[in-house]
Amino acid sequence: MAMGVALVPLPVVDILGAMAVQLDLIKKLSAEYGVPFKEDRGKAILTSLLGGIAPMAVGEAAVSLLKFIPLVGTTFSVATMPIVFGASTYAVGKVFAQHYEAGGTILDFDACKMKKVFLEEFCAGKKAATDLHAKKEAAS
Repeated sequence: MAMGVALVPLPVVDILGAMAVQLDLIKKLSAEYGVPFKEDRGKAILTSLLGGIAPMAVGEAAVSLLKFIPLVGTTFSVATMPIVFGASTYAVGKVFAQHYEAGGTILDFDACKMKKVFLEEFCAGKKAATDLHAKKEAAS
C-alpha cells in the first residue's frame, strides 16, 4: 500500500499517505501481538525512526515536490518514491515485530536504540521494494 501511495500525483500528500499507512501497520501489529496501541505514541516513534533516515527523507520530500513539474517530475518520482516508501514501511514492520516478539510494548519502544536495526531493515526493504517495483514495471 505504501508503494501505491507514491503514485499519488500531489506533492507532500504522498508522504503523508505513506506515514498513514505506516501508522496503520503499527496499529495492526499492536493488535496482532495483543499490545495496546497509542496513536500519539505511534506517531512520535514513527517520526523518530524516519528521522534516522533524514538524508533520505530530505531527498524524499524533494522528489515529492518534483511532482509540480509536469511529466519530468512525475516520471522521476514514480521511479523512486515507491522504493523509498516500500523500504521504510518494511523496516517499520520488522522493527515493531522484533520489539513486540521480545515482549515490548508501544510505551517502552526506544526509537534511539532501534535506529540501527531500522536502518539495516530499511536497506533490506530497499532491495525487496526494488525487486517488487521491477516486477511490476516488467508486467506493465
